[in-house]
Amino acid sequence: MPFSCPCFPVGLASVTIAEMTEFYPVYLQTQAELEHHFSALPLLSYLALDIETANWWKPQEEQIAMLQLAYRDLQGNIQVLLLDAQGMQSWQPVQLLLEDATVPIAIHNASFDAIKLRQHFRIHAYPIHDTMRAARRAGARRYSLAALVQQHFGVELDKAEQQSDWSRRPFTASQLRYAAKDAGYTLLLYEQQRELGLSGSYTLPAQTEMPLLAAPPQIAEAPAAVDTVDLSLPEGISLIGLAALGLVAKKPHYYSPSALVVAIGNERSGLAGWIVRAFLGEDADIEEADAQLSIANLMAQGVMTLDSFRRCEITPAGDELWQRCKTAARL
Repeated sequence: MPFSCPCFPVGLASVTIAEMTEFYPVYLQTQAELEHHFSALPLLSYLALDIETANWWKPQEEQIAMLQLAYRDLQGNIQVLLLDAQGMQSWQPVQLLLEDATVPIAIHNASFDAIKLRQHFRIHAYPIHDTMRAARRAGARRYSLAALVQQHFGVELDKAEQQSDWSRRPFTASQLRYAAKDAGYTLLLYEQQRELGLSGSYTLPAQTEMPLLAAPPQIAEAPAAVDTVDLSLPEGISLIGLAALGLVAKKPHYYSPSALVVAIGNERSGLAGWIVRAFLGEDADIEEADAQLSIANLMAQGVMTLDSFRRCEITPAGDELWQRCKTAARL
């Protein structure tokens, strides 16, 4: 029977994530629930981690809204803990688990999640296996979580909740399913990579400590369709960012930051697809976190901003950058 918890919405006791595979999510909303559940955790050999962020486009307001942990219980079932950050006063139980050097932590795109954990909660996760890094080292041309899940498990992840407002409560059943699936699939992907002997080791970079006001973490390099040498891009602005900037230049006051992530992501079509292909090529694979980081950097550099309706618009500095760079992409 599926593992159930009175604090998890009725009807969401289990979620099928691959053929003949289920995982069992538990939604923890308060410190008391966190303390109680962590006191009963079995001895873990490994786990997977994912986070959902709110207001990620503005470092001063950014929050980790939810932290998801996936692991196998003593019966071999995949359990997923969904931790509502708004209800937690202390992350010590989570910190003790994530800083236990004997328990590997699988994270997809660790340069985003692990650094955010350190910035917001002072948690230094270790040791980390980055499933995206392992896939890239193995030669994968498409290495987003959605692409790898499709390739290895034949399942298409529903990414409709990418546009969710994770700052609002209560979370919807759809949001909870979305959050749980990403962690559950990361665990399955780690298990597969471990069996294949793939290396995905990742170490947090030295902390320069300007935590939430510093430039976002490094963005994964993507194949380029343009010669970047002569673009003279401002520090922190990537080709993914340029594609986002170009889309906003073409359609100002149209996209919210989250909608812009979806538009330039792997479901892109039409104008967005044309612009992304011009900068990154036909086979561009953009991870959600990298799109977020790229857009946050545009905001931090003052080339993109939000209007009074929280829609993206280009600034004069952004328009100057776009006019200079679009020629290189023949746009």
